[in-house]
Amino acid sequence: METRRYNVDEKIDHRTLREVYLRPFKVGLEARPWTIMTSYQKINDERVDTSIYLIERILREELAFEAVVMSDWGRGGLNDTIQSLLATTDLEMPGPAIRRGNRLMAAVLSDEVDEKTYLNLCVKRLLRLIEKETLLPARNGNWISRQDGHIDQQTEELEADDVSGFQTVARQAARDGLVLLKNQDLLSIRPQNLNTVAIIGPHAKQPTAGGSGNAAVNPYYIANPNEAIAAQLRGQNQNLNISFEQEMPVSRTPPTLGNQIVKLNPAYHGLRMNFYAGNSFEEGIVATSFWKDSHI
Repeated sequence: METRRYNVDEKIDHRTLREVYLRPFKVGLEARPWTIMTSYQKINDERVDTSIYLIERILREELAFEAVVMSDWGRGGLNDTIQSLLATTDLEMPGPAIRRGNRLMAAVLSDEVDEKTYLNLCVKRLLRLIEKETLLPARNGNWISRQDGHIDQQTEELEADDVSGFQTVARQAARDGLVLLKNQDLLSIRPQNLNTVAIIGPHAKQPTAGGSGNAAVNPYYIANPNEAIAAQLRGQNQNLNISFEQEMPVSRTPPTLGNQIVKLNPAYHGLRMNFYAGNSFEEGIVATSFWKDSHI
């Protein structure tokens, strides 16, 4: 979950944890991933990156995952220098190191961490990952990079693959992921029996595809749902009346009020900002200012 992800503590009994929440991870491990990333939140009073139970006992011992475990990005990703290493979390992301690096070196030099038991295994897993990425130096001393020929060849082969094959898999995955809670004689839809269809929602004309931030993916193409649905329906009923309504607009940031801000008094036109001494709004206003827009 994303809500309060840095400080929420998920309370999950062991049976539910294993039968419900760990199941997708078990399925994912069948693909033999090179890395796994821990989450921000606590689970049963433990930060995931420092949890010996979740990472060492379940992930590594029970599920036999031998590759790299990395922290989530930045703030709250890696929460303890020593405990995360004891839990076999290998890598602090994204760098430069905050709780690893010099802090880990100091812990090793002061014998707070057993170098042979924990650090060496961590380094081995990281070296294996680097080797898979063909970034280790060759025997002649020259570094092998991702720009070398065999990597480019793999890229060319991927780009030359049948794009329609990817489309078929993506379409089937989308179909399999749909959940119909209740069907009151609505499905299946027969366009030839319809007179009017309304397509509602802003993303029907401006689809959000590929995610953003660390979840950003560049798709081969983006279909306009409004046009695609209309084409499918009209292919079976040329006389069908299809309408579109945007309804609630969407934006990553709330729109500013701009000139819509009301006049608070004849002397000022804008937003009045009151600043309080504390967070209870009961300790009195310490300052007031007027803003021409609501963009803070």
